[in-house]
Amino acid sequence: MENKDYLKLLLDIVEKAQVKLLKEGKGTNEILGYNIKGDTTRGFDKTTEDYLMNEIRKIYKNITFLAEEAGVVEEGKDIYVIIDPCDGSSNFSRGIGVSAIAIAVAPSPFFEEVEIAVVKDIVSGKAYYAIRGGGAFLDGVRVIPSKIKELSEAIVGIDLDFPVKSDLDRVIPILKTAQKVRKIGSNSLELSYVSSGGYDAFVDVRSTLSAENFASARLIIEEAGGLISDDEGNSIVGEIDLTRKQNLVAAGNSVLHEKILELLQ
Repeated sequence: MENKDYLKLLLDIVEKAQVKLLKEGKGTNEILGYNIKGDTTRGFDKTTEDYLMNEIRKIYKNITFLAEEAGVVEEGKDIYVIIDPCDGSSNFSRGIGVSAIAIAVAPSPFFEEVEIAVVKDIVSGKAYYAIRGGGAFLDGVRVIPSKIKELSEAIVGIDLDFPVKSDLDRVIPILKTAQKVRKIGSNSLELSYVSSGGYDAFVDVRSTLSAENFASARLIIEEAGGLISDDEGNSIVGEIDLTRKQNLVAAGNSVLHEKILELLQ
């Protein structure tokens, strides 16, 4: 099968997982323990991730999963699947309507090798997706990022949940300059907004993000024609490691991207 065939199957799996999560998730809200990052694992996180992994095993063989709750599950090295079963689980657990299922697929465990990406809004059902070299789409419609170049005219998503509150000082110049600021609590989804111009830019410099939060959205943004880098302007490349913490700056165009980077220095 070609990547477009795998993408179709993955979109079907993710849609079924979304329906299952909305139907059963609120009844599995208990905390089961902690994942590889030290974050809490709730019942709906684990049941959704287990479902996704079991269904993905039906279309791929010899998989290594890099999953938020299970960690690294090596069953082979033909394909690597990165999973965040509920990005925005705190939102979901409290009935706040912003969370997403995110999946990325690569032939080897490197960000630059990701070939298929899906980010599914759990509540609305909207799906962002991309195939390397094939563009990015939202529910079948090709997306393009914003052309706004002035921060004073831009809507910027900023994650403000800094573990050390004094580190908030770093983003104050952006807060003061941007036309509007948003913080909704699902990084993969907010990054995907950059691909379609919903956000003009997104910034997360908390040094807390890990690969499952952004591997899928990274491809979607790049295939749409936007930019995503670390907070020094370096490309997000290298081995996918669930324990590696990452800062991100994404923007619809290079001019806005550079202006945000300058404010962060």
